[in-house]
Amino acid sequence: MRLSVSTDITYRFKEVNVPFLRLHEITSSVNYSVGIFEGGHRHRDHMKGVSELFMFDFDDGYPLEETRKRMLSLGITSLVVTSKSHQKEKKDKPSCDRYRLLIPLTSPVNLEFGEYQLFYDYLADLLGILQNIDKTKDPTRFFFPNPNQQVHYLLTGKVLDFPVLYKNFGAVQEMKQAEECKQQRKIKKRYKKETGRTAGLKRNELPRTTLIEVKKGRGLESVPFEDLEYITSERVSVRCPSPTHPDKDPSAFVARHKNGSLMVKCMSCDYLAYIGDV
Repeated sequence: MRLSVSTDITYRFKEVNVPFLRLHEITSSVNYSVGIFEGGHRHRDHMKGVSELFMFDFDDGYPLEETRKRMLSLGITSLVVTSKSHQKEKKDKPSCDRYRLLIPLTSPVNLEFGEYQLFYDYLADLLGILQNIDKTKDPTRFFFPNPNQQVHYLLTGKVLDFPVLYKNFGAVQEMKQAEECKQQRKIKKRYKKETGRTAGLKRNELPRTTLIEVKKGRGLESVPFEDLEYITSERVSVRCPSPTHPDKDPSAFVARHKNGSLMVKCMSCDYLAYIGDV
């Protein structure tokens, strides 16, 4: 298994090749990262590759034993090691299970930064652990060692095949893009229909019945613009209603303008509109 190790946090990261069954020697003694860096400088601009090792960090108390059982039930060879904060209190968090899951793959995950992040979520979702892991999915990230770690090797004889996973990942991404395009066409059609029959609106106004996608928990809920009249001084996160902005992660908000009007403003594309009288 290739990975980078250092006694520093930014520099002197050296690429090493360690047998899977000796990975615990690394995780107990030096800082380590799945990124491979030019000149040993741990930085996005200096990345020259990513290891064939995938690491997931569990920091919010999801039981270690549940993760261990899940990997065994899936038949996936992996390694679980506890972190330095395992069963210790943090500033604002109680003591709980904190650990890392290291999964070897058949070949290096040499993907561009953005694609790596998408693949990270895809693999975590495939394994059923997406909701339990730390959401930091940066291949330049490093982890501190834990000389007092607990070590759990899960040897099933099955190693995940990266080319097969990547092929399936590509198919899933294509399906998602097709669905997003379909939804955008629906939004544009609805927008055109609504604005076409609302004479009297000013150029920067939206009909009161315009559906606004409001962030709710981990998802979105569509409500008429007029249903947000209750807003006073707060801001409510929403998806940008502009038909030309495919706003995947809600980057807009609904709030009161200083003149008292209800408005929707996008922080990404600067779209701005007010609620109309019709």
